[in-house]
Amino acid sequence: MADVKLDKFFYKIGEVAELTQLEPYVLRYWETEFSFKLTKTKNNQRLYQQKDIHKIFDIKKLLYEEKYTIAGAKKKLKEVSKDSKGKAKPKNQLSFLPKVKSFASDREAVQKLHVEIQQVYDLLDQDPKDLLVQAPKS
Repeated sequence: MADVKLDKFFYKIGEVAELTQLEPYVLRYWETEFSFKLTKTKNNQRLYQQKDIHKIFDIKKLLYEEKYTIAGAKKKLKEVSKDSKGKAKPKNQLSFLPKVKSFASDREAVQKLHVEIQQVYDLLDQDPKDLLVQAPKS
């Protein structure tokens, strides 16, 4: 686990299978056994967060290295969870989603900003004398 760098908010099951060196069917089975609460896309694709991947590595260690049974691993994870209840939890990554705009709206904002910046450049390129507002002569 130490050599795996998690740098995204969400991972698809194929990416998680590659990171954890587990088959996707194992991940789907563990999802049911260990009560993962995964986000799913409109197309019903599973999206794993970093906390889910860390939990998978913990489960893998308990089952494969420490030779726990599924029931034993569940019990151990609950014990660890109880011990860490007093510690501050990292903010859930899903809580950031409402603040994220769609890419389409971002693209429009960038295009508007580009136009405004171009107008500023045009003003800066003008002769300062041309920018002065002349008072009407009476």
